[in-house]
Amino acid sequence: MYIKADDSRILWEGVISLEKNNGSVTPWRIPHEDRDLFPNEVFHNMANHASGVRVLLKTDSRNIRISGDPVGAGYEVAPYGCQIDLCIDNKIVQTQVFENNELLFAGLPEGMNIVELWLSPGYPITIRGIELDDGASLEKFEDKRLKWITYGSSITHCVRAASPAMTWPAIVARTMNFNLTCLGYGGQCKVDSMVARMIRDMDADFISLKLGINVHGGDLSPRTFVAAVIGSIAIIREKHKTAPLVVCSPIYSPPREDTPSIVGNTLVNMRNDVKKAVESFRKRGDKNIYYVDGLKIFGPELTEYLPDKLHPDARGMELMAENFVHEVFKKHKISLTA
Repeated sequence: MYIKADDSRILWEGVISLEKNNGSVTPWRIPHEDRDLFPNEVFHNMANHASGVRVLLKTDSRNIRISGDPVGAGYEVAPYGCQIDLCIDNKIVQTQVFENNELLFAGLPEGMNIVELWLSPGYPITIRGIELDDGASLEKFEDKRLKWITYGSSITHCVRAASPAMTWPAIVARTMNFNLTCLGYGGQCKVDSMVARMIRDMDADFISLKLGINVHGGDLSPRTFVAAVIGSIAIIREKHKTAPLVVCSPIYSPPREDTPSIVGNTLVNMRNDVKKAVESFRKRGDKNIYYVDGLKIFGPELTEYLPDKLHPDARGMELMAENFVHEVFKKHKISLTA
């Protein structure tokens, strides 16, 4: 049984918009028809990468074949090519790689399963269709998991993950059983007001922002950085007035800790600025906003997992996910209910 990627029984998650063409689907992490309002072609490219994007099916098919066009295949971004992880009950069951624009998952568990296909974070991709076993069932369903939106840089985009469901946001989402929307944009987390407006207008039960590293070098000065952080929080809070909101400062990066950038930023000072911004909202009565020190998520003790002194490697992402869960849900005791 062959179904097109825009079939109504297929659930696309982790997307902002879907570009459809004769049954095929290209996922975007910005509104693709309004991308001129996000005026930067590099940003457009990163938003077209499918980090955190999933295709969900409720089916009893033992075999699932994906046909599509991994647009970026052939350039060196991800370590193992354009992969898809197949998860059931938040556990990785199989990982497969596109060959000749096709990918096959075979010998899946018997019975009706909700199959979650995590697309590669390092590539744009177009899915044309999905082939199931003849006679297999395919049922429409609703994803009732709590919705988590996280915004950040390449450190959140995670093209260096071991596989798509092993980015640190994906590990957290699978651990906590969240419906993830990952707004990690490699090199493009500029604390944009349009991204804040986008988050403001989305459904969310929990929001996290990881801010600072992409503007450290020169995009925002110490004066304009803290103003942009405050402005983004204020925009998001226009509609998400009480949802838990975690604001995380930059993780450890040895060359940037104490050495001022061209505009005078250091990561030490930027962490202080993010903390002060959050405290300004808390003293005005916002009890559901939380500051998390980036060094608690990934500090100097993890330097061996920071090969370029900026991006955690695959193992570093796993440790980052563990630390995020500890700091946010155990230390701060943030509680979420459906």
